[in-house]
Amino acid sequence: MEQDYDKIFASNASSFQEWEDENYLKGWGFLGQTPPPYQLFDSLFKRLDLKTKELYDEQKKSDKKYVPLTGGTMTGLLKLFTGSTVPTPAEQDNSKQITNTEWVQTWVKSFVSKLNENLEVETQEDGHFSCPALGITGLMAQNGYICLGKLFGNLILQWGYCEIVDSVVYLPIQYTIKNLLSIISDTFGDISNSVMGSRPYGLQQIQVSQFSNISGNPETIGYFYFLSIGI
Repeated sequence: MEQDYDKIFASNASSFQEWEDENYLKGWGFLGQTPPPYQLFDSLFKRLDLKTKELYDEQKKSDKKYVPLTGGTMTGLLKLFTGSTVPTPAEQDNSKQITNTEWVQTWVKSFVSKLNENLEVETQEDGHFSCPALGITGLMAQNGYICLGKLFGNLILQWGYCEIVDSVVYLPIQYTIKNLLSIISDTFGDISNSVMGSRPYGLQQIQVSQFSNISGNPETIGYFYFLSIGI
């Protein structure tokens, strides 16, 4: 049988004898050997019924916070899920309001679009190029270089093909900090010979803008390839 939680025991009683807190905690023992009057029974059971009703009323309030398994309309924060009608914030919104999926999708598409624009490589007719988003610049030519930018520790690669003059080779660009490695390889005076089949030579002075004092009788080397790495 379904209980009627609004029906409170002894709510229409003509008289009550209220329990003092100290006696309520002691129970019937506070009366000693004296039998309790019916007014105390009425007061006790009324108090218990009121507690039960309070719990029941709170449960009913909690039930309203949940959506039934079938049917029902989401309210409050629940409306952020299926069937959300939360307004979509502006693209540049910097508030703390919760975003919906439409805003997230729009932002991601915008971010990717801007990233693609920034990753575009700008090229010039003389072979120079740059990628502003990554800070990469370079020169694609027989004697050229690539500056990899901050993303790669400002590493610079340089290469070229030239003739030795006074045992000094000037790099296409100057390093800012240090020339880490520079090597040359003789082509036997014939550019058609590959670097893999040529003879390596030692360098005694490696500087940020040049290297010099090539060992191995540089007067007879002629043309050569060079490769340099620095920062």
